Amino acid sequence: MDILSVLNNTWGADMGKTGVSSFLRRYRSKHGLSREALAEKLDISDSYLAALELGTRKPSYDTLLKIVNTLEVSVDSVIGTDGYVGKLEEKSEISIALNKLYQIL
Repeated sequence: MDILSVLNNTWGADMGKTGVSSFLRRYRSKHGLSREALAEKLDISDSYLAALELGTRKPSYDTLLKIVNTLEVSVDSVIGTDGYVGKLEEKSEISIALNKLYQIL
């Protein structure tokens, strides 16, 4: 069993639909923006924004910075780690998945 299989078993097959994709969908909804309006604001194509929202593409470093700076939000809120700030003592889902992988090997 490879690491991707372990992670898929831990988070489910749609694990790519979290973090950036969730943030962008929530941001658009909260601010009443169409996909086209947000894409224009971020200076990216509508199709690229759609792919980011669907989780079929991951943002480049430059795009991530553009999102953070343009929308004036933290990187943690965009990538979905804001809930983990200050919780380093707790076992994260990734550490649990990695422990499962280690046991398999």
